[in-house]
Amino acid sequence: MRITSRAPLRIEFAGGGTDIPSYSDRHNGFVLNATINKYVYATLKPIHTSDVKFIKTETNESLLFKDVKDLVYNGDSDLVKSVIKRMKINYGGEIQLRSDVPPDTGLGNGATTAVTLVGLFNTLRHEKKLSEYELAETAFETMKYELDIQGGKQSFYSSVFGGFNFIEFLENGFTRVNRVRVRRQDVLELEKNLLLIYIGKREKESGSQTILRTQESLYEKNENALLLEKLKEIAWEMRDLLIRGDLPGFAQKMNETFETKKKLYPEITNKKIDDVCDLVKKHGAIATRIQGAGAGGHLITYCEPNKEHTVAKALLEKGITCIPFNFTERGLEVWEGED
Repeated sequence: MRITSRAPLRIEFAGGGTDIPSYSDRHNGFVLNATINKYVYATLKPIHTSDVKFIKTETNESLLFKDVKDLVYNGDSDLVKSVIKRMKINYGGEIQLRSDVPPDTGLGNGATTAVTLVGLFNTLRHEKKLSEYELAETAFETMKYELDIQGGKQSFYSSVFGGFNFIEFLENGFTRVNRVRVRRQDVLELEKNLLLIYIGKREKESGSQTILRTQESLYEKNENALLLEKLKEIAWEMRDLLIRGDLPGFAQKMNETFETKKKLYPEITNKKIDDVCDLVKKHGAIATRIQGAGAGGHLITYCEPNKEHTVAKALLEKGITCIPFNFTERGLEVWEGED
């Protein structure tokens, strides 16, 4: 028997940063995002011994542990180990992971990987299965408490639930996922006019954890409270514009949220990102914003109607790639198959 799971990555439109618990647990946070047809896949073949074999799909290397009790965090496949520990797995198996995008590039890859693994092991639980909310929280807690990885909650919930969502992170620690009903014609228009741009991985010294820890320190000092409130206000406004189908207004607010985030966290941008923003604007982009913690990875840009090909061509001439994508309504999925 082979069990496979997959969960989608997400595009963030507004509110990112207000989903970090050190802020949202005191002041509430609101995020608008949507999942796309780029996935993290995990496969498990249970075996009747205590051996755990993890195969790295990208290199075909493998790690073998004689018992789950022998798992230690040493910088090698720690996320897989942490989920095995958190889920209290007491059986052996062969595990493979694959992602459609490189890690640490702003689309929630780490969170989605954790969700994919938790969903995989949840299928074999003898006790009560975890609910969707419990799955997202378990994946988040695994990364935060097992590995001390900082960050917000939005990607865990989006990858579990899928679709266009307005997610509330409330003061009592409770999270509420609200599905945003977007007209089909507006989804198609977004897919046509939006470009997902990959500008390369972050430089190591400006990795997402460095940026996120800086953000955490700002929250603890309660600095820039007005800018954080502005991010939440824009998230509400963009949700309403999306529901109404006012996509030009939606795009303008996308610009506003990026400008606000740059004031709040100047380290999320750099000369390369600024040059890309200038380039796409020159060729017909209305709005551009970074994804995730910034400083590299992916951007999204909203183009004037029938200008997306001109923008994409200008980027390609500079050696910058646009990634084809569609929005998806489905979140985490798990299924069985035969070898």
